[in-house]
Amino acid sequence: MNEGRDLAKTHINPCIKYTLFVLNFLLWVFSIGLIIIGVWALIERQNTNHIQIWAVIESQNSTHIKSNQQDIFTGSSIVLIVTGSVSFILGFTGFLGALRENCCLLLFFLLFMFLIIILEGSAGTLAFDYSRAFYLTVDEIVERSIAQYRTDLDLTNFIDFAQRTLECCGGDGGYKDWSLNRYFDCTEENPSREKCGVPYSCCMKTEDANGDPNIINTQCGLFTREQYLVPAKVSNEIHTAGCVDKFLVYLSQKSYIVGPTALSVAAVQLLVMLLALRLHQQIKLECSRYHKCKKRGINNFA
Repeated sequence: MNEGRDLAKTHINPCIKYTLFVLNFLLWVFSIGLIIIGVWALIERQNTNHIQIWAVIESQNSTHIKSNQQDIFTGSSIVLIVTGSVSFILGFTGFLGALRENCCLLLFFLLFMFLIIILEGSAGTLAFDYSRAFYLTVDEIVERSIAQYRTDLDLTNFIDFAQRTLECCGGDGGYKDWSLNRYFDCTEENPSREKCGVPYSCCMKTEDANGDPNIINTQCGLFTREQYLVPAKVSNEIHTAGCVDKFLVYLSQKSYIVGPTALSVAAVQLLVMLLALRLHQQIKLECSRYHKCKKRGINNFA
């Protein structure tokens, strides 16, 4: 009877078990949301591209530009889907392993979490060691996006939003990078009305002539680079700083948010790993006690 009463006292702590269950269930639900958003964005992107291809007949060079722009937006959707899929597997094994007290699932969860932390640490180290390569990669992406401006509404709105928010213009080369775009190029054979200009989002002031901030003067950047070839004069009309530098400055200014956020995420990951490890140990102890009692012929769990 004493052994039977001992068996009623389990080694498994319900607080650890259900805390781990809730955290991983929330991660699982969040991952489903990421997958849905990624798939939806990918489908919408494909539909938009098909409409553009049938609506506009362009040269082979223009078709190449479209394929590049598709890579930029499709890549973001794929990143969401992949991230959601990994989180789905991680959250599912975590909450199911905790709920069913399954050592195999918890061990898989622990190894998966450990691998993710190693990859995160490696990515941070590489980003620090190869900061110049990261800078050049970002600048290349910005320049490609500038070349695709006006070919896609989503991309156009995103660039305008970034330039107005960061108060910048162009990439590493500043406002001069807009020569990469066929609409703003200064070559003599360019028939565009926006020739030798910049988008309105580069302007220091975008309100209309009457000063109404609710009405945007979308033509404030016309012929800017043609009329003001001296940088000192250009700076009175448009932002001359490149968006890559402004973006890095913005990140450094927001480091008080980025740093604690990264530390908080790391702390949660370590907490979940410790909970999973402790629950795994408790399940092992419970299984060991069960087998010992079974060998002794004790079957009374009441």
